[in-house]
Amino acid sequence: MKKLFVTVCLVFTATFAVGAQGSDFLKLSGPYLGQKPPGMMPEVFAPGIVSTKDAREFSGAFSPDGSEYYFFRFGTAPDLMVSRLAENVWTEPRPAEFDSEFIDNEPHITGDGKTFFFCSNRPYPGSGEGRRMTQVWMMKRDGTSWGTPRHQLEGMSPSSSFRGSVFIGTRIYQLNAEDLLVEIGRLQPDPSVPEGEWLSHQHTCMSPDESFHLFDFKEKLYVSFRTKDGRWGRPVDLGARLNLEGGIMLPTLSPDGKILFFCRQGDIYWVSADVIEALRPTEATPRR
Repeated sequence: MKKLFVTVCLVFTATFAVGAQGSDFLKLSGPYLGQKPPGMMPEVFAPGIVSTKDAREFSGAFSPDGSEYYFFRFGTAPDLMVSRLAENVWTEPRPAEFDSEFIDNEPHITGDGKTFFFCSNRPYPGSGEGRRMTQVWMMKRDGTSWGTPRHQLEGMSPSSSFRGSVFIGTRIYQLNAEDLLVEIGRLQPDPSVPEGEWLSHQHTCMSPDESFHLFDFKEKLYVSFRTKDGRWGRPVDLGARLNLEGGIMLPTLSPDGKILFFCRQGDIYWVSADVIEALRPTEATPRR
């Protein structure tokens, strides 16, 4: 009986502890999963909730209304995770409904909240193939959920502006009447920028007002500002401004453009986008 009593007590204690942890998590409310917005120095975003010790996380995106947060977690399995704000309380992150057994990551939701882009190496529907090179997929908002993922093209890290343009690398796209991405142009450097200083773009993030864009190159983070003739100025090493020498990838912005997110050493970091404004040249196009 004594052993049985001890066993029951241990089970009750463990159950209570788990329940308490769940209750503590469910008390998270307010913007950004209840986290205090950062200042001018980078901080790990939502430690223990989004950025965890036992997994690698990167490439997150908030919905424009701030009620959904999607991010990629590579733990025991690769999963595109989601946390939602329901009755002013954030749900515990769990795999999104459209997450597959393949690598689904780099989510982005357009400013009107109607279109969701993400990247995946999943095969084309009905092809019978295995994993492919990373491709861009798209879904349209369907009530409170998202419609069926639709393949678009090969590429990584899509972002968009308030004008509806979609940016992948240095290419510019728009969705046509059939909801397919069609290339309409490319990011062109200002003639004053020497050819050797125009760096390749591995993951591009355009600001909502198109006055600057961020990109990573060889695990360093750069920003380029739009010049008054509509082209792009010399890339500025933003990582050096943040006292981060390397290992920085996948820059993204909050829907209002006020917070910069990026990945470093398996965690998601965030910092005030004022660090970008401090680098804007006087001759560049002002923020709108």
